[in-house]
Amino acid sequence: MKYLDKIKQIVGSKKKVVLTVTGGGTGVFGHLLNYGGGSEFLVEGIINYSTESTQDLIGKPDSHVSKETALKLAVAAHQRCIKLGVDPKEAHGVSTTAKLVTEGEREGRVHEIYAAYHSNDKSSYVHLRFEHDRSRVQEEYLCENFILDALNQWFCGVDIADKKNGLFTCMKKPEVIVGDTCETSPEIKEIIRDNRKVIVIHKSEGTWSQRDLEKSRPLILPGSFNPIHAQHLRMADAAYKKTGKQVWLELSIGNTDKPALDYITLRDRVLDIMSKVITRDSIAGVVISNAPLFIQKAEAVNSTTFLVGMDTFNRMNEEKYNPVRTRETLTNYDARLMVFSRKGDKRLYPAYLGLIADFVSQQEYKDTGLSSTKIRNAKD
Repeated sequence: MKYLDKIKQIVGSKKKVVLTVTGGGTGVFGHLLNYGGGSEFLVEGIINYSTESTQDLIGKPDSHVSKETALKLAVAAHQRCIKLGVDPKEAHGVSTTAKLVTEGEREGRVHEIYAAYHSNDKSSYVHLRFEHDRSRVQEEYLCENFILDALNQWFCGVDIADKKNGLFTCMKKPEVIVGDTCETSPEIKEIIRDNRKVIVIHKSEGTWSQRDLEKSRPLILPGSFNPIHAQHLRMADAAYKKTGKQVWLELSIGNTDKPALDYITLRDRVLDIMSKVITRDSIAGVVISNAPLFIQKAEAVNSTTFLVGMDTFNRMNEEKYNPVRTRETLTNYDARLMVFSRKGDKRLYPAYLGLIADFVSQQEYKDTGLSSTKIRNAKD
């Protein structure tokens, strides 16, 4: 496909897109806007070139150039598109993040680019690692074409790896492009529309109804589980031993301080959790919600005891999370907190939340200081 035809096809799709670009390929904005009609396609373009700009969009990432960061940025772009007045059903978020050749770089430094897409219907990403020596100008040129071909794939159905029409047509030494796509389900769309709904997946019995979950007066451990680790399992074991009831692990799509989860990450987290708890007697299964706040969690599933660590309990007492309203709401929905002590914690037990909390001591549960952040950092 000829270059100009490709541009006209992308812009002519008239999709409503917010596009963020960092690390390389910023010239793509000129390509999209140089031939007229760009405003019918591009709602907003963001060049988040500084660390601070990226953190303003998604918080502090574990790595600035990764699949995870690209997907978070795509979700943030999608949410930005909606904020700018686009109908959620018509809003699209696209992001790219790249690491290209630079003067004085260390030997063996990887040069690569990720592009990601998110909408109400699906999440997707593609990745290209540059295996051959090229100049910065050459890599910038390839990044611009990579972004255009990613847009062409997502909005016009032309495979980015198509040897006649995709990126390979401008590469004398083609490299391997990898990626993944996950389409969402009607059930996920429903809980995104209504955060009082949840999806309940029992590890051995399949899908439960929300009503069945409420009738069981469940123990629920909320978390991001990125990844699930031994400390989560110890909390579930201690609660099971204390009450004789199995624990549900709750994963919220929405987040109070960060972009929502994309569908690829949501799918992979649930699969990872299930693979690690399938033989664990203390854990019943997974609850998927769109309820990042405890007042929303309590409204979605009544008569619940929420398992939280001391760090979370102390954050709940911060003024910005309105602890007085939290206590009132949890009380109205017959909910309580089971708070697990933390190694070296300050043991702040404010009266307004302490009245609805039971505390698990270090004698009942041993905290080792392990966290998901420490595990992710150890992998890097």
